[in-house]
Amino acid sequence: MLAWGIFIAYLVVMIIIGVLSLKKAVPTLSDFFLARRTLGAVLLAFTFCAGYISTGSLIGSVGLNYKMGLSHLVMGAAGILGVVLFAFMIVAPRMKIVSDRLKAITLPDLLAFRFPERGKSLRVLTSLILLVGMFFYIEAIYIGVGRTLEVLLGLPYVWGMAIPAIIVAVYSAMGGYRAVVWTDFVQMMLIVIGIGILAPLVVIALGGWGSLVAQAAEISPKLVSIPGGIPLLMYIYLFIGLFLHIGYLPHVAIKFYTVKEVKVFRWSALLCVVILTIALLPTYYFGVAARVMFGKLPSPDQALPLLSHTLLPPALDAIVMTAVVAAAMSTTNAMLLIVSGAIVRDFYQQLFRPKADERYLTKLSMISTLIMGLLPILPAISPPPLMFIIYSVGVAILKGGFLVPILLTIWWKRATGSGILAGMLGGTIVALGISAWYGFAKLGVIYAGMTAAAISAIICVIASYATKPQSPEFLAKIFS
Repeated sequence: MLAWGIFIAYLVVMIIIGVLSLKKAVPTLSDFFLARRTLGAVLLAFTFCAGYISTGSLIGSVGLNYKMGLSHLVMGAAGILGVVLFAFMIVAPRMKIVSDRLKAITLPDLLAFRFPERGKSLRVLTSLILLVGMFFYIEAIYIGVGRTLEVLLGLPYVWGMAIPAIIVAVYSAMGGYRAVVWTDFVQMMLIVIGIGILAPLVVIALGGWGSLVAQAAEISPKLVSIPGGIPLLMYIYLFIGLFLHIGYLPHVAIKFYTVKEVKVFRWSALLCVVILTIALLPTYYFGVAARVMFGKLPSPDQALPLLSHTLLPPALDAIVMTAVVAAAMSTTNAMLLIVSGAIVRDFYQQLFRPKADERYLTKLSMISTLIMGLLPILPAISPPPLMFIIYSVGVAILKGGFLVPILLTIWWKRATGSGILAGMLGGTIVALGISAWYGFAKLGVIYAGMTAAAISAIICVIASYATKPQSPEFLAKIFS
């Protein structure tokens, strides 16, 4: 009953924040999607980390660590390093400056306003890639939640997956980005506390770090060596992919639009390093710890819930597992707004109703957010054995479609609308093709993302040089 009480209290707090955000909301798209660009360093850091840490990063990453071994810790370090060097130093400042100058509200806005000669085509393609990529991503998150609540509350998987999905869809629809930011803050605090408590206890329970390494080596030497339990090429792909993982993802990149000023990024980056070191890095050895402690598991995705259930008293176990649910909901809420923006702002308004009333569009955005939060429940009812696979498919589609095109859009003057459009299309097709080759169900889908991004880069550059450059006067407005 204690676990139920803590979990229900958490859900009630999320709904209250949604209601309060609705009361403070101004019925404009800028308020609903960007909270009128008013974020400071602390809130940005918490909402950024909440977007980074999902059940894909917790349940899925621990499940992959169960297979890979302790070499996975290098991946965690690569991800945190990428937050500072890639996301906050390379992407964030230019994203903020360019989005402000173009008055962009959504990611398709950024691309369409930057390349007006191909604006409509870019809006349609960007919206489609967002819908497909986010659908896989959100489905993976829902799977992780369902498996967590199976252990925490004894709920049947389907109900454990569906209840949080409905709650996050409701509060995101009510409060927009303001609700996202404040629920992210609360949820990220839960994650820091939960993982911060569990991390040292896992090591202590196995007799210290040296004992953990020794016991893992007895099971298999691969668990304590590089590349571990996966092929070397896959290891290299994962390393590069995690370093570049976060800055381009639409539900995270959009957060860079929302700050007051560029200097906010410096302090946010430092705070992110602290948060991620406490709340994310330990999960890169939890899987090996579970393998040492429990032996072979029916599903590697059960590793984190079992560690928490075994090592912690009921109250702390409930907090940790609620933190895992919080990780899911804090990522999903931002994704739902991205998808809703693509549907309402970029597809419906820009292509069919350019003069539609903002109050009407805001209400339509709420309805769209709710519907898109509910749809991924259906395929998540029958999940694959390893949630990380579905998560990787979603990431691969977004990486192939957006990583290079976004970087070239904000940094490269010679980029053209035709070049970016061709690169987005080519990268997405390659990502889907490789994922389909592995049946959307095998670990080989990890190869899809970076391969697609590399091909996208080649296509973007060749097609841009093959087409007419933009005028110096137009470029001066963006890059001066």
